Amino acid sequence: MAVATAPPPTERRIDAARIRKAVVSLARTSGRVAGVVAVLAFARACFAGPPPPKTLDGLVQAIGSAARVTVRTNDFVWEASDGIVSDFARGRRILFLGAEKTGAPRDLYRARVRLSPEGRPLEVRDVVNLTQTPYGDEQGLVRDAAAERAAFATFAYGQLQGLTVLDLRGEGRASKAATAVERGMLWVTNLQETGDGAGIARIQVTIEKEVGSATLSFDGPTLVAQLAHTNGAVRVVKVDVDKADLVAPVEGVRAELLAQIPKKPIHWAVDTVRAVPWIGPEPIAWLEAKVWEWKDKLKRFKHDVASGHDPKDEVKSEAELVAPRVLDASAAGEDGGYWPPLQVPTIYKTPEPGEGQWVAVQPEWMHRIPGAPAPFYRTFVRPDPLRPYSKIILVAMDTRQLDFDMEAGVDDPKPTVGSFHGTGRIPRDVAVAKRTVAAFNGGFKTEHGHYGMMLKKRVLLPPVPSGATAVVTEDGRFGMGAWQPSREIPAEILSYRQNLDPLVEDGLLNPRGRTSWGAVLPGQPKLVGQQTERSGLCITKAHHTLYVWGDDVGPDALGKAMQLAGCDFGMHLDMNPYHTGFVFMSFHDAKFQTGKSETLTPLMAIGNRRYIDYNPKDFFFVMLRDPKPPSSAAIAWQADEGVQPPPKWMSGVWRAQATIKGETVSLTSFEPRRVRWALRAGTQEKADKGIAREVDGDDAKRVIAAIGFGVGDKRGQGLMIGGKLAQPMVAGEGALAVGPDGLLSITGAGESPIEGTVDVAQGTLLLDGGHLVEGHARAHGDLVRVGVGVTKDGRVMVARAKSSSDDAIAQALLDAGCVRAIAARGHADGFVHRAGTADAPMSGYPQTTLFAIAQPMLPRAFRFDRAADGKPRWPVVTKSIP
Repeated sequence: MAVATAPPPTERRIDAARIRKAVVSLARTSGRVAGVVAVLAFARACFAGPPPPKTLDGLVQAIGSAARVTVRTNDFVWEASDGIVSDFARGRRILFLGAEKTGAPRDLYRARVRLSPEGRPLEVRDVVNLTQTPYGDEQGLVRDAAAERAAFATFAYGQLQGLTVLDLRGEGRASKAATAVERGMLWVTNLQETGDGAGIARIQVTIEKEVGSATLSFDGPTLVAQLAHTNGAVRVVKVDVDKADLVAPVEGVRAELLAQIPKKPIHWAVDTVRAVPWIGPEPIAWLEAKVWEWKDKLKRFKHDVASGHDPKDEVKSEAELVAPRVLDASAAGEDGGYWPPLQVPTIYKTPEPGEGQWVAVQPEWMHRIPGAPAPFYRTFVRPDPLRPYSKIILVAMDTRQLDFDMEAGVDDPKPTVGSFHGTGRIPRDVAVAKRTVAAFNGGFKTEHGHYGMMLKKRVLLPPVPSGATAVVTEDGRFGMGAWQPSREIPAEILSYRQNLDPLVEDGLLNPRGRTSWGAVLPGQPKLVGQQTERSGLCITKAHHTLYVWGDDVGPDALGKAMQLAGCDFGMHLDMNPYHTGFVFMSFHDAKFQTGKSETLTPLMAIGNRRYIDYNPKDFFFVMLRDPKPPSSAAIAWQADEGVQPPPKWMSGVWRAQATIKGETVSLTSFEPRRVRWALRAGTQEKADKGIAREVDGDDAKRVIAAIGFGVGDKRGQGLMIGGKLAQPMVAGEGALAVGPDGLLSITGAGESPIEGTVDVAQGTLLLDGGHLVEGHARAHGDLVRVGVGVTKDGRVMVARAKSSSDDAIAQALLDAGCVRAIAARGHADGFVHRAGTADAPMSGYPQTTLFAIAQPMLPRAFRFDRAADGKPRWPVVTKSIP
C-alpha cells in the first residue's frame, strides 16, 4: 500500500541558486506583496514557540498537538504544494488520522503546516476535523502521486463500513449551487468545514458484502482497493476519481459523488451562526422560540376576536369524549385488512365538513396494484382545544400493499460511525421508480440529539437506548417501537431511524413526561413547544401506518391526533417549514423524469421533487409491494395457477422451473404469513391412534396445498403432531417445525425447536447457513424427491424433481435463495398438490404431509418492541432520554 509520509526529498531540499532565482523573480513582479508577506511571517515567527524537530516524530507530534490527538508516523499524507513562498507564509496542507487517545477510533484531520525552504516544519495552523466519527475508525490513508486525490477506509462494528475518496482540487462538479448567492453560501460553509472555500469533493464507495480488511493504493487518478471479505473471498475494486464511478461494475459495490446542495438562506444563516464556537445554538433557539411564541399569541388573539367566544366552549365534555363508538362492521370482510381505518372522532361539538372522515387518495396517474383498494386514505382532525383553526392532516397507509424504506440526506443526519452520508434522493433504479408512490420527511439533525440511523446494515449513528424508532426488517416488514436499553442492534433489523422519546406509547400521550420537543427553552412546562410545522409517524392497533402533519401545531396536539386515530405507538419526526412534507409520486424511469409528483397539501413549504432530487435531510419512501420472489437467469417466477390465499389482488403462491445438471426441478414459493402450516402423520407411519392424520374442521376448507414429506425409514426419524410425540427424535437430524402461530421453520442438527412448537418432522438436512451440507446428495433410487427450504425473509420454498438423489433439489433451493433446506423422510415418492388444479389436496395421505392453510393477509406493520403475545421484549422505560 503506497502511503506518503512526508514531502519527497525533491520538494524539501532546494538549492540556494533556485531560491535566489525565485526571490528575484517574485520581487520584480510583486515586490511589495512579497515584502508584506515576509514581514508578517517574520513577526508571526517571532511570537511563535520553537519549531518542532526536523524529524518524522517531530512532525507528527506537532500536528497531533495542534489537533489535540495522537498521530502515528504512517498516518499522514501531504497535499500538493502551492510553492515555496506559500508553504512558508500560509503553510502546506496536510491530511492526517488522529485519535483522542492511543487505541481509540481515528478521525481524518486537515491542517496547514508552515515549512522553511529546507522543508522544516515551523508551525501547524487551521486544523479542521473532516470526519468527526467518534464510533468509526478511519484507516489506510493514501494519496495519489499528484497529491490531488486521497482515500481512506472506515471500520466499525468489526467490519468495513465503506471507502471515501477525496478530490482535493475542490468540490467543483459536486456543487449544485446555481446562483452567485448560493455559491457564496457554499464557499463560507466549505471554509468552516474543510478549511478552504473551494471545499473538497467526496466520493463514497459502499460495499454490501461484509469485508474484514482493505488495502488501498492509487494508479494515476484511479483508486485501487483490494477487499478481503469475511467469507475468505478477495475482490479488487477500482474507482475512477475524475469520473466518480467504478471502472467496471462490481456486484454489491456502488460509488457515488456526494452532492453539495445549497440551503435556504435563513437555514444557512442559522446553521452558520450555530457553528461559530463563541455563539453556539442556544441564542438561536431562544430567538426562534420568542418569534414563534409571539406569532402564536397574535394568531390566537385574532381568532378569538373574530369568533367572539372562548374556544373551550366549542369542545366536547369529558363524558362525550369517552363515549363508546358504534362499531364499523366493514372490517369483518374476508381479506382481514381492516381497511380503510375507522372514522376518527373529533373533540369539537360541531365537526367541520369532512373532519375525521377518510377519503381515498389514488389519482389516475399513480402506480397501483390491479384490483386492490386505494393504498392511501387521508383526513384531518382538530385536536387542540385552544386553537380550533389548527388542523392536522392524517395519511393512512395500507401496509398490506406498501413497503417502506429510508434514505439519509446529503447533510443530515451527519454520521458518527464512518464518514458515509446518505445520497439524499430515492435510489436511481428503474425497478424502484416503478414502485415508489410516496415519500415523507425523517427526523432531527444529528446535533439535535444524535438519534440513531442505519441503512441496510450500514450504521450512520448508533442507536440511542430507549429512543423512539422506526425499523425495516430483513423480511421487508415495517416496525415501530422503543429501542432496547442497550446499543445492541438485533440481527433481524436491516435499517432504523430514531427521533426523541415516544410521543405515544401503548396509546398513552408522552408517558415519559418529556418536556423538550424541539426549540423549547429550559424550564418550560410539560409538552410545551413552538407552534410550527410538525410531523409524526405512528402505527395503529390494526397495524397500519399513519403520517401526521400540521402547519400550526405543538407537540401535544400532534400526539393527541395520533391518539384520536387509534395509534398504539407514535414518534415525533422533523419540524419547521422546509423540513417537513409528504409527496405523492409515480415515475417510469430511473432518472425520475417521466411521471408526476405532487405534495399532500399546498400548505407544505417543500417542492414536489423534494425527495426525488438531492435532499439535505433524511426521509422515508413508500413503494408498492412486489410479492414475487427474486428471479435470476436460471429461475423465473410467475403466479401459480392454483387457488391463492386472500386477498385475490395479491398473489401469495408462485411457481418456477429450474434445470439442474440436466434434471428439471419444479419450484413452489409461499409468501411469508399468507398461509398457516400444519403437519399430519401419514397412515404408513407407525404411530398411536391418537396422532392426527387428517386436516379437519374449518382448516379443511382452507387448505390450498399439500406437500408429501415421506415416511420415516429404518434409521428412525422423529415425528410430533399437535404436541404429541409419534416417533422419538433422533440426535443429529434436521427437522421441519411448525410453531404455535403456524409459521414454519427448519432446525439444524443438534438444535431444539422453539418453545411451543406443535408439529415436528425430522428429515435430512440439505442446506445450512446458505451452504450445501456435506453428504446431502444421498442416493434414493429413481423417485420423485421433495425438499422444503426457507429464505432469509421467511419465504417457504418447495422443490420437486424425479431424481436418483437429492442433489438437484438441494441446488435448486440454494439457487432460489434458501438459507436452510431439508429433504423429505425415507424413500417415498413425493408430491405437491394444489387446490384449484387437477391434483387437489386430500384430507390425509399414506405419508406424512405438510399442509398449507390459507389465511387473510393482515397488515404488516408491527411493534418491534413487543413479542408475539403483545408483552414487552425488554423493560418499559418511564424516564425521558436526556
